[in-house]
Amino acid sequence: MNDYNSEVIYEVGDLPAILVPEDVAAFLNIHLNTVYKLLNTGVLKGFRAGVHWRIYKENLLQYILGRP
Repeated sequence: MNDYNSEVIYEVGDLPAILVPEDVAAFLNIHLNTVYKLLNTGVLKGFRAGVHWRIYKENLLQYILGRP
């Protein structure tokens, strides 16, 4: 488990409206670098807040469901 967030989230409804890449990695059980690859290629939609990535929960749901 990472030091960023010790809370384990099992349901999409428990996610906050805006996520950080660490949240997405923990939720999908994938490596953080994979999340950054998904964001940088546009497969997972996100936005930059300065130099930091943020992901709307709705965008994560669309990624999970395989919708563009």
